[in-house]
Amino acid sequence: GRACRSLHLEPFRCMMSWQHLLPPLHLSCLFASEFFPKWLGVLTQWLASPSADFGEISEWYSGWKSMFQQTALEKDEAILGYFNLALEMMQSVLTYDADDNLDGNAQGGPLAQFQDVLQALSGNKYLKQLESRKQEIRVKQTRQQHQQAVKNAKHTASLSDLVLGGLCRAAQCGVHSQSRQAVGRQAALAVRAVCV
Repeated sequence: GRACRSLHLEPFRCMMSWQHLLPPLHLSCLFASEFFPKWLGVLTQWLASPSADFGEISEWYSGWKSMFQQTALEKDEAILGYFNLALEMMQSVLTYDADDNLDGNAQGGPLAQFQDVLQALSGNKYLKQLESRKQEIRVKQTRQQHQQAVKNAKHTASLSDLVLGGLCRAAQCGVHSQSRQAVGRQAALAVRAVCV
């Protein structure tokens, strides 16, 4: 259709030709800072137009989304987030009923609720975006390490419980004191070996 033909694809194709040389995080941040704020701005203007053709808008959206398929960014959470935001904006315009919103609670029309988000996106710069995403990755890795440490601690506690249980049974069975000390030393060495 006309909407897909009007996509200015040469800059996009040029950028994507670098996808195998740039880390996906860097490529994603470039699109987040340089492409999507402008892309969402165009969508906002188009949706706000009284003569907006939703078939054409849908075709335009689908055309752009398909451009990211089979690329390094196909499953990138940030990229998918921008496409989801666009869908929310389109849905908001399609379901907006001006007659139902005459009470003044929804001032500014169906896109007013997105203005703060769009404003924040327009201020996203590449380096700011990159540092923010790197921080998110570090937090996620730290959380995963903590969860693994808790899991390991539970395993170690279970092993310790088993060893202590064995010591208690040895004491109950009347194993004499020197044998209990030997079992205790062996148990301590086993626990240290597992924890290292």
